[in-house]
Amino acid sequence: MRRLIYVNAVVLLAFAIWAPSARADWWDWLDELSGPGIWHSRGNLSATVWSKGGGWARQQPIGPDTKWAERTYFFADFRGYKNKNDRKFFDSRMEVYEGGVMLRLFPQFDIGMGAGVMHIDSSGGTGRIINKATITIPREVVKPLLFVPKWKNRPDLGFFQIYFREDLVLGTLTASDFNPKPGTTFESHSEFVSSAGGIIDISLLVHGIVKKFH
Repeated sequence: MRRLIYVNAVVLLAFAIWAPSARADWWDWLDELSGPGIWHSRGNLSATVWSKGGGWARQQPIGPDTKWAERTYFFADFRGYKNKNDRKFFDSRMEVYEGGVMLRLFPQFDIGMGAGVMHIDSSGGTGRIINKATITIPREVVKPLLFVPKWKNRPDLGFFQIYFREDLVLGTLTASDFNPKPGTTFESHSEFVSSAGGIIDISLLVHGIVKKFH
């Protein structure tokens, strides 16, 4: 089981690093929806809201004997994207706000699920502003710095993370939800959208800075 998790983590790391080059930004990518093309990142932030083992906005080291309940934590995410002009759509902007629960399988690897809202703003043209509910299954996180042996028990150094997630966008999306050019039409229902890239956990980052100076 341990070997399987580590293999999964390495595959996820390679996927998240190399996939964006063919999609959008080196830092982050969001898979195409049925209508608009590639979405470019405008910034990604996460926060550890509360963990069973560490309390508010922090995490404690875990080991083989750590109870499953003490490995859990709640998170909140913000991810921003922009869709540039293409042959079918004018500019649109998107923010994704999500939260949920994660399980720390190992210091370097977490897996969990969540839910949230996808906010799409294409009101600068013929589109409009809409909000769509999302369900995230799964959300996987790799913390590269914790693969360094001497840092494995420093959860604050897990502030830099590489994630992969599958979001189910509930409801229907149509061309009128975005900023379509004349003659562009589409309609999709309950669409799955993949995304991967880097994200900063500001809770762990701030905790690590405070701890260093105290």
